[in-house]
Amino acid sequence: MNFVGGMNTIDILLRLKTRVFSLFFITDHSIGCGMTRKRVLVAVSEEEERAGIQAELVSDFFDPENVEVVVHHNFTDNPEGATVGQVAAVRRAEERLDEEGFDVSLCETSGKSSSTAILDAAADRDADLICIFARRRSPTGKVLFGSVAQDVILSSSRPILIAPQAGFGNG
Repeated sequence: MNFVGGMNTIDILLRLKTRVFSLFFITDHSIGCGMTRKRVLVAVSEEEERAGIQAELVSDFFDPENVEVVVHHNFTDNPEGATVGQVAAVRRAEERLDEEGFDVSLCETSGKSSSTAILDAAADRDADLICIFARRRSPTGKVLFGSVAQDVILSSSRPILIAPQAGFGNG
């Protein structure tokens, strides 16, 4: 979907230096027509349902001809030495995005906090946008357990696409 002057949503976000772009709906229109190829980093946890929501959001929102996707997973504890391709959530996101025609690559990190790993992976892969999942958490829960989404949002100079928890806005 192009706007005035041929600019599209991702270019507008980058030019406005918007740090957070929350999307709580799925649109029928793909963006990215006529733009230079962009890179989206999709940071997934070990939860398959969340990875599926993120992949669906990216595939519904972006044009596979103009956007390549890097699926990232951070191993906080990996005593078995698993690889990123062995994580079910990563495979689910990769398969969904691949089915939609995206060029997909995988990226893994380990030994870092999740937020640091996401930010480092985005920098290393020169991502134009980061897609993360946000779950509902009380203010007390954020204080006690922290919030990866909040850390990424506050620390990133890149636009952030937030995939909402299923059922968000339904009460």
